[in-house]
Amino acid sequence: MFDETLYKKVGEKLKIKRIQLQKSQEEIEYKAGLGEKHLGKIERAEIIPLYPTFYKVCQTLGINTQTIVDEAKEELRASKKED
Repeated sequence: MFDETLYKKVGEKLKIKRIQLQKSQEEIEYKAGLGEKHLGKIERAEIIPLYPTFYKVCQTLGINTQTIVDEAKEELRASKKED
C-alpha cells in the first residue's frame, strides 16, 4: 500500500544521513550508480525507488534498509501520538 507520509519520512532520513556523512547528492548518486538528480527526487519523495535502487542508496550511506524504514515508521507513530 502506498503511504506518501512514510516515503517522505524515509527520504528525510536518507538526506539527514547523507548530510551527517558530509556527502553531496552527486557523490552518493555516483557511488550508487544512479542518474543525475535521482537522489534528490528520492529524498523529497517525488519518486518512489524500486527496492534495488533503495538498497544501493542505503548501502552507499552505510545503513540497513529495514532499519531506516522501521525508524521512519516509529517516528511517524510517535508524531501521531502527539497530535
